[in-house]
Amino acid sequence: VSTISGFTIIRNAIKFDFPLQESITSLLPLCDEFVIVVGASEDATLSLVHSIVGGLPQNEFKKIKIIESVWPFDDPKACEGGQILAEQTNIAKMNCTSDWCFYLQADEVLHENDLPNLKSLINKIHPDSTVDAIVLKYRHFYGAYDVLQTSRSAYRREIRVVRNLPHIVSTGDAQSFRFSDGRKLTAVLSDAYVYHYGWVRPQELMRIKTQFMDSLYHAGDTEASGTNHVYKRIVGLTHFTCTHPRVMQNRVKNGADSIHCPAIGKT
Repeated sequence: VSTISGFTIIRNAIKFDFPLQESITSLLPLCDEFVIVVGASEDATLSLVHSIVGGLPQNEFKKIKIIESVWPFDDPKACEGGQILAEQTNIAKMNCTSDWCFYLQADEVLHENDLPNLKSLINKIHPDSTVDAIVLKYRHFYGAYDVLQTSRSAYRREIRVVRNLPHIVSTGDAQSFRFSDGRKLTAVLSDAYVYHYGWVRPQELMRIKTQFMDSLYHAGDTEASGTNHVYKRIVGLTHFTCTHPRVMQNRVKNGADSIHCPAIGKT
């Protein structure tokens, strides 16, 4: 039976309203350990992380490893193309000690119904050294908890589980993983979904979060975003009628009215 390390990075979780607790607790049951790299923040993110961890049952509390970091905003190269995100992700991965490393970003959540199959798949492929990674499918929510973005501009699948080999690294803006020499990983596709809530925030929060994220791609230029944060009626919006992960139920219930953007309307 193989072991699994969960890992994630976070900074300004409160300021940008990341579903951090939901993300961590959705993956935690699958993991033997969980590494959280907490960047020095403009809010009480570190205290929030300690609060989340402190509220866990003892058997899950002992899985957590918290690492503090400082994001190198003074390095122009790190703030081009989102490279800083991959660098922070690799700090987290380097501190994983299990056979497999399972990466979730702080706005990504797993559905509890997918965990048994994911565990089974990891154990199944573990003896096969030709398989380096597992690809998960995506559900992208856009402007509301009941709207999915299914257009081609929304990535449909990504590598989120990799063997714990030092030469497998996060690349680009931490979107995926490759070998350190640039070669692609050999991956199998899982039936499991990542529920991505990065575009479900009140419009003003979406504005400040988008401006910050875009500055990581354009060396601190917070004006590069333009109107990227504005929810639009775009091609490929469909209504979501299935269930959200159980850990998201309160957030969905409390945010349904305040977050839903009238510009989307009924698709």
